[in-house]
Amino acid sequence: MDSQHATRLEDRRTRMAQRIRSIRDIPTLPQVVLKLNQMLRSPHSSTQEVAELLNSDQALALKVLKLVNSPYYGFEGRVQNINRAIVILGFNKVRNLALSVSALGMYRKISSEVFDFSGFWDHSVAVAVMCETIADYTRSGEREDALIAGLLHDLGKFVLAVYFPDEFGEITRTMQAQNMASYEAEREVIGMDHGEIGGILSRQWNLPEKLSASITWHNDPARSGQHIELVALVHVSQFLTQALLVGNPGEASLPPLSDIAWMHFRFDEHDVQQIYARFAERLGKASGFFAQ
Repeated sequence: MDSQHATRLEDRRTRMAQRIRSIRDIPTLPQVVLKLNQMLRSPHSSTQEVAELLNSDQALALKVLKLVNSPYYGFEGRVQNINRAIVILGFNKVRNLALSVSALGMYRKISSEVFDFSGFWDHSVAVAVMCETIADYTRSGEREDALIAGLLHDLGKFVLAVYFPDEFGEITRTMQAQNMASYEAEREVIGMDHGEIGGILSRQWNLPEKLSASITWHNDPARSGQHIELVALVHVSQFLTQALLVGNPGEASLPPLSDIAWMHFRFDEHDVQQIYARFAERLGKASGFFAQ
């Protein structure tokens, strides 16, 4: 890449970041979820305080309880209140379920003639389920955050399709004409990829740093630094679900698999077969889990 081209791309990147930050009606999380993020940063937050905050939004609390009691988690009606959910699942998991409900509501408000939001949602759910499947299989320390990291990984594609339809159209044409991965076409057209765009929004939402990193660098795990475990989890999950053709991620072809991410887990053929089998079972339960 010559210096002039690099300068043009950096100029596009800067302008795009400014435009994203200036969007007036950019999606926001419910105040309760924003406050949960702040509360869970404090080591002094109690179960009762978190429960009272979540219960202040009854609609959200009921949806979280519905997820907890779904066949996906196997409690089926045994968790009757938020306090009990927090005791069983922990603060972070309950916060992430509230985030999941919020993301579902945000995505489902949108319809488009140029973007398959139904397929996009199916893909997001599949990656979330695959993330949790691999995290459990490997006994990862990121099990609490695996589901929400997978669910939000393509947040930037949502922002592009909704708020920048002209650029999104040009990206799609470039991707298809040159058989590029979406993130490669995005970097060429606007100077940054959808991971970086989602990262900007995640920081505006004040999400935890590692969740923001998993969104920002899921297409480029080499840049993930100390958060390689969660980023690699999302990257590999995305690749495996796309290889299975689950949902519609809006790609012209199967994007490349990062050697860094793959070697982080060192899966062999037996591992992949086991993961796929467990994934298929979990995905069958996920339709009810996310049918809010």
